[in-house]
Amino acid sequence: IAPHIDPRRGASAYAHAYHELMAHEPPELVVILGTSHYGAGPELFSATRKNYATPFGAVETDGAFIDRLAARYAGDLFADEMLHRNEHSIEFQALFLAYAFGVRGYQVVPILVSSFHEMVASGVTPARDSRVGSFIAALKAELDAENRRVLILSGVDFAHVGKKFGDEFAADRAVAERVQREDLRLIESIRRGDPDGFFADILKDRDARRICGLSPMYTQLELLRGRSARLLKYGIAMEPQSESAVSFASLAID
Repeated sequence: IAPHIDPRRGASAYAHAYHELMAHEPPELVVILGTSHYGAGPELFSATRKNYATPFGAVETDGAFIDRLAARYAGDLFADEMLHRNEHSIEFQALFLAYAFGVRGYQVVPILVSSFHEMVASGVTPARDSRVGSFIAALKAELDAENRRVLILSGVDFAHVGKKFGDEFAADRAVAERVQREDLRLIESIRRGDPDGFFADILKDRDARRICGLSPMYTQLELLRGRSARLLKYGIAMEPQSESAVSFASLAID
């Protein structure tokens, strides 16, 4: 799990995430689950076959894998492909992957995951939604057939609070301390590899903190259910000018 906040503010968390990856054998396939900030249609998962240009060269997308995944999935993975055009949550991961490993020896599978807000509102566990359940089953089946070293990477942030995001209160130090306590409680469910506990924790306050990575992280936790995680770095970026704050973290799922 890595941030998608701008690298100037999230530098330390990016560094911890990619330093952890560089300590292991390089992946040969990277499934990148990114927050879709603009997706509002009925489709929740959006893929692209396009490569990712970076200052270090182009990161290659595994089009064949994506085509097989699309054939297994009950929905349309390309209905909202244009969402990738202006989305940074996967783009930043491609940049740091290229920095850490170069652009040879691996391919990526970029998937944007749109909001699970309707499931938060109804209290229905996302995996029970046919779109989510079908996607997770399809991706699991493809990954089960893989012989390559696979990394599942989420490009996510955590809380978004304060006046900029629609709250009536300003995000001051006391609010930041509360957000940290609540985020760390949520992170405990990630550390246990517990997607049900993760979603249940968010339901407690109906996602009042606006967890920006809810959908990709839940999907990742379902794919890696039961695997323990380690918190590498946690941070909060304060925005005094907008009386707001954004939290973020990096974790390693073993």
